[in-house]
Amino acid sequence: MKMRKPLMAGNWKMNLNHLEAIAVAQKLVYSLDDKDYDAVD
Repeated sequence: MKMRKPLMAGNWKMNLNHLEAIAVAQKLVYSLDDKDYDAVD
């Protein structure tokens, strides 16, 4: 049987201003390797 890939999803309220929210998103993007995830449509 083929192993399932883990799925990470999020839907949380970020109590940040615009620039702080961008910084958090950028840190997340740069901390992940391209080979660590696939896009989900």
